[in-house]
Amino acid sequence: LLWHGFGAYTSSNFLSGVLFMIKQIKAQIDIPIIATGGCCNNLDSLIQSFMSGAIAVETITPIYQKKDLNKLYKDFLKWNEKHKGIINLAKI
Repeated sequence: LLWHGFGAYTSSNFLSGVLFMIKQIKAQIDIPIIATGGCCNNLDSLIQSFMSGAIAVETITPIYQKKDLNKLYKDFLKWNEKHKGIINLAKI
């Protein structure tokens, strides 16, 4: 989470706060937002990050945990196709 213009510690514990902040920022200004803080924990958190208005996600913890990010990405694409492109991939 941002604090006075500086980054701070984030994790999946902060995902709800991150999603809230994305929506608040998007409502005020039109700039691209890159989400971080639990955004790639699982498919649900990834979808929520994009649906809240992020154009990209940043992650490091799943890499340290040796999670298969390719599987997460493929699952995301399948989910989006199943839901008829609800998330416009051309914009992200």
